[in-house]
Amino acid sequence: MFEPRKWWAGALVLIPLWLLANLITDPSVESDLQARAAASLPEGAFEHQTVSVAGRDVSLTGTPFEKGAGDRAATAIAGLYGVRLVNSMVTALPVARPYQFEATLQEGAVRLTGTVPAPAARAAIIAATGKANPDRKIIDAMTYASGAPAGFVAMAGAAAGGLADLSTGSVTLTDDSYAIKGVAATVPSYQHALAATQHLAAPMQPGAVAVQPPPVKDFSFAADKSAGGLTLSGNVPGAAERAAVLKVAQASDPGATITDHLVPASGLPPKMDFALASTFALDELAYLSRGHAAISAAGIDISGDAATTANAIKVKAALGAALPGGLVASTVSVRDFQAMTEAEKAAAAKAAAEKAVADKAAAEAAAQAAAVKKAAVDKAATDKAAATTATSDCQSEFVAALASEKVHFAVARADILPASKPLLDKLAAIARKCAASHIAINGYTDSDGNAARNQILSQKRAQAVLDYLTKAGVDASHLSAQGFGDADAVAPNDNSADKARNRRIEFKVTQ
Repeated sequence: MFEPRKWWAGALVLIPLWLLANLITDPSVESDLQARAAASLPEGAFEHQTVSVAGRDVSLTGTPFEKGAGDRAATAIAGLYGVRLVNSMVTALPVARPYQFEATLQEGAVRLTGTVPAPAARAAIIAATGKANPDRKIIDAMTYASGAPAGFVAMAGAAAGGLADLSTGSVTLTDDSYAIKGVAATVPSYQHALAATQHLAAPMQPGAVAVQPPPVKDFSFAADKSAGGLTLSGNVPGAAERAAVLKVAQASDPGATITDHLVPASGLPPKMDFALASTFALDELAYLSRGHAAISAAGIDISGDAATTANAIKVKAALGAALPGGLVASTVSVRDFQAMTEAEKAAAAKAAAEKAVADKAAAEAAAQAAAVKKAAVDKAATDKAAATTATSDCQSEFVAALASEKVHFAVARADILPASKPLLDKLAAIARKCAASHIAINGYTDSDGNAARNQILSQKRAQAVLDYLTKAGVDASHLSAQGFGDADAVAPNDNSADKARNRRIEFKVTQ
């Protein structure tokens, strides 16, 4: 039989117990629950991840990199012993449309901006950029967003490789469209940059291409006409202008052999229109049986022999009138071959023949010297490429080793924590393989505290890593350690996760 008095008596006993279990908070219990909840989450699955506990209720915040990761994390926490309720407040990554990545040369460093889908993608892109630009510092300013197209990481790494051809400029990947702009470091680099846009790995497509050849101090263009044909030398603003001037040259002297010694260069004189100026020079040279035409900042020079009096008059009249293409004051030295005496013609013919022989000998000597120089340059380039490859491989190995792990120190101290010993052993093994390179160990802190103390702390931490590597058999003469304090932050110093990213050790490998 149900007895109300006994029921109330039992309830009076249970109510205080319920209150004790649910209203009285034990900090040690909360701390334990928080540690177990945080440990149940996959490392690197969230951006700005936080786990907080109130009583037996767990709150989870952050932004998961993969779809469904938030639900899986909440389920994992809910299954832990002692958890009463999971309050999941995770937010989805923003969707980027279009999906864009950019690498810009900035005072000798490569600055990476735009979006990446996850930490592994970030690390892979940084490693690929460093491998293609081994002598340049990499500044990571990328943010996370979803919506990356298929093959994005490989495309971004390949795009960043385009910077190796530039002295200044940038490369941009917008979805699968690759754009490059800037000034090439050398003429071969200019040619390589243009060729690369025509041989992009699928699914990447060529976009805007605005690469300028390296600058020259005195831009000039020349054309020499002889019985052997037409020789073009000097500078041309770019590949398109080169193709155009060769077409004009062939049209000005149909059937002639065109010898192309043009070198792409920027630095065209102000206000000069190269297409108009070069076309004018070639058109006037066509009236001569033998001659020389040159344009530069100083103006246009034309000299040579006209086969007829009419042709000599035409050239002199054209050079005496207003000049096209921004050309300025001209020099004209045209002889009327028709009006010469037989003796003068013979002397001119002899001089022309002697000049042709001398020019051929000079050209052969120049070609031989150029071949010797090219062989020396090619050997030096091969040697440098081998050394650079080794250096870039070492740099990539260090970047890869530190992409998912980091060297941990005691709080506000330079004492390396035992958990980091396996990573340091791995770094030491890489350093021993790279004995031909110099390895700079750079230490960084977050922005908390005094800047001067942070610099000192970062220096001590870098030195601690150097000492560890030395004890592990790395030649100390190939190592250096430097602290930079809170400089060159890789993330904003506005939350604990990003501050942890800024507290880091980096390795910079040079020849």
